[in-house]
Amino acid sequence: MNVRRVSVVFGVVLLVIALPWAVYDHVQHQVDFQFYEPTQLPVGVSIRQKRLDRGGYGGSPVRIELDFRRVDWVYSVDELKATNARHDTMTTLHNYDPTSVGVTCTQRHTASGMSYRLCHWIDYGRINVYQINFVKGGTYVTCQMPNESKTVISVASLDAFVDSFKPASTTGLPVLDAVGP
Repeated sequence: MNVRRVSVVFGVVLLVIALPWAVYDHVQHQVDFQFYEPTQLPVGVSIRQKRLDRGGYGGSPVRIELDFRRVDWVYSVDELKATNARHDTMTTLHNYDPTSVGVTCTQRHTASGMSYRLCHWIDYGRINVYQINFVKGGTYVTCQMPNESKTVISVASLDAFVDSFKPASTTGLPVLDAVGP
């Protein structure tokens, strides 16, 4: 057998093995909404891990999660398809206080005109939580951003965070295929 035949046979074998995997991976990463990723985070905040969750959490068949901690997935950006279901993006509360222990909220508009709900509270007596909810291009985005320091995140920085969400690809995200209640 010559080298050319061996190369062709080897190439065909690789194709037969790789093609089904590539198709499966492509199908696993398809979502029925546009995934957006923030390109600007407030100082001291970082995204530690990402995943595509196909577990049906909260009645949504698919969501994408960007986690702010490695401990759990409690404080994260969650994205899912915006539906006619109730999405909390508006508030009638206008008592926002970034030092409040209890929940305080306000309705904000960014420099680019994006409307979002901003709330704040303190978890466990030490974790400042900034909750941000908005709909962008048919995608519902809800975020619970922790800040364990005494530093207050400015609303200007949070406005810039909301405006920084840009279309991104789900390719390469780990897939969680848990089936929940």
